[in-house]
Amino acid sequence: MNPALEAILSAALGAAESGAPAPEIPPAPTGWFLVVLQAALGSVGVSMVIVVVRLIRGPALPDRVVALDLLATLAVGVVAIYAIMTAQPVLLHVGIGIAILMFLGTVAFALYLEKGAPK
Repeated sequence: MNPALEAILSAALGAAESGAPAPEIPPAPTGWFLVVLQAALGSVGVSMVIVVVRLIRGPALPDRVVALDLLATLAVGVVAIYAIMTAQPVLLHVGIGIAILMFLGTVAFALYLEKGAPK
């Protein structure tokens, strides 16, 4: 095994076995920063409503797919803002999962457009 990796692992295991406290999560934001986060959440919510209108109205399939892609991007933004507001960074994994699904959906649609509809 790599000596540097072995040193890191032994230090991590030693800290876990010694009963060292877990790293502290910073407290939830307050004051003006909370107001800014709430305003950002409100503006993302308004953007989501506008995107849903575009998703319903169309007019073509590519327009709807782009709107759906943007809706998923805004959902990642909502999750990120909520993770900051509640001081729970573990929620960012949810945003990463949404982004990965969004990417796969976009690639699948691009392949569909390239090859055409099945006959």
